[in-house]
Amino acid sequence: MDKVSLRKILKHKQYKSIFNEIYKRYLKKNKSDQIYKISLDIYNLLQLFKKQKDILVEDEILVTELEKNKFDVNIYLKESDEIVLIQEYDMESIMSCKVCFPIYLSELEACSIIMWELFNNAGK
Repeated sequence: MDKVSLRKILKHKQYKSIFNEIYKRYLKKNKSDQIYKISLDIYNLLQLFKKQKDILVEDEILVTELEKNKFDVNIYLKESDEIVLIQEYDMESIMSCKVCFPIYLSELEACSIIMWELFNNAGK
């Protein structure tokens, strides 16, 4: 599978599909008012990311499974050959990063995992 940027993945995915995947994976047990607030926050985050300019980066977003259905999202810095936490990365460049994820995940699943991680780390 070719590595595709987060921007290209999001371009072909609708917010509703992404949020439904997030809901199935993370939010089923939350109260409806919490889910509504989270859905608005994720929608706003997606809109913010879609407005970012495309820049040339060689770094990659890594989605790795830690244990069954528990994933971690980090950034591989190609130039320095190191892995950093996603919240330590320049958020203005995140959309241009190529995405690497396990073969058994779909682009939608990988995208929802990444967006959930970005949502949880927004402002940190």
